[in-house]
Amino acid sequence: MSCAEPAAPIQWVDDFKEVSDQILKFAPTVPEEKTEAYYEMFQERLKGKVEPTTSGHGSIDLIVPGCHKASGLKRLAERWGISREQCAAFEDGGNDIEMLHYCAHSYAMSNAPQNVKNAA
Repeated sequence: MSCAEPAAPIQWVDDFKEVSDQILKFAPTVPEEKTEAYYEMFQERLKGKVEPTTSGHGSIDLIVPGCHKASGLKRLAERWGISREQCAAFEDGGNDIEMLHYCAHSYAMSNAPQNVKNAA
């Protein structure tokens, strides 16, 4: 799988079986105090199929491998003819780590977890 642009506009569906396009992300919400446990469970059970990432507070993203925020930013930078040295990121969640690595100038918020601060 790759991080392809959607073939059609986003639409609501009653059943995922109705989707003929590639699904790039699921965003389950879990009890906030169990975010880390669910994140670890998704990592273990869905390894190789999707990449779980979290912004904390009960939010977990299940994304197509390699289809993270940095991949989108890189596409935009290429389209606009700017380099990663011209990019800056100000972030606070685990779902931002790839973008913090991509941008030449990256900063973590004071409330960010340590792994996000390390990435910045």
